[in-house]
Amino acid sequence: MLKHNQRIVNVVPGDFTQSGRLDLLVMSQPSSSKDQLDLSLYRAAVGGGLGEIVDDFTLSRRPLTVLVETTPVLLPPSSESQPIPFDSTGDLRIDLLGISSLSSGERGPFSVWQNVWNASKPNSAVYELCVRDRVC
Repeated sequence: MLKHNQRIVNVVPGDFTQSGRLDLLVMSQPSSSKDQLDLSLYRAAVGGGLGEIVDDFTLSRRPLTVLVETTPVLLPPSSESQPIPFDSTGDLRIDLLGISSLSSGERGPFSVWQNVWNASKPNSAVYELCVRDRVC
């Protein structure tokens, strides 16, 4: 179970921060625009899970505690076409390929969200948006 403040349209599990733990990329639709998807990354917590306890429930007689980080890392938004995860550089980091969304809300060009996470810097950006002929 994940509590998110927007309508979730897709969830992609993966090790986006190369920590050896499972992070979650959440694609959600903001109420202000139906032509855009907000991308939020819930990073895995050091002790396991994704942060603080949100809910406890029982599934097949086994208790399941769901942990979710309170503040996800916000990534540059995409158009309503969902970006797909892939490795654009061969560095074994999960990059994204899709159509970016411009600040005006219009569809942008075909883009790569390049994974630039630096684990030694706690406030490091996770993705850098590479648009058109801009080299990352």
